[in-house]
Amino acid sequence: MRILVTSLLVLLFMANHAQSEELKLVYQSSTDEANQEIRNKLSTHPELAKKFKQIDLKDFIFLSDKQYNQVEDYIKNFDNRDSDKYAEHIQFKSTWFSRYKSTSQIINELKE
Repeated sequence: MRILVTSLLVLLFMANHAQSEELKLVYQSSTDEANQEIRNKLSTHPELAKKFKQIDLKDFIFLSDKQYNQVEDYIKNFDNRDSDKYAEHIQFKSTWFSRYKSTSQIINELKE
């Protein structure tokens, strides 16, 4: 009985950990990590704040470089053999690149 309960707890832990490692493709708003990176950059370069406000008015969703790169890699390496999935992928891809920005992209735009 003890082995069964222990095994069940280990399986639950593994399943929970695996779920937390899943790739998130859609974000409702900018992430805390991205906001923190942007705040840090603006605090050391206050002259960029005005430019950032102009970018922020465009209603992008900001992601950290790690978050953005994970989704970008998924999009670029998507297996498109299934025509139904491919059509959805094309629509998602166009929305993704027009709606989301990484912190590196933002900082590069601010420096221009």
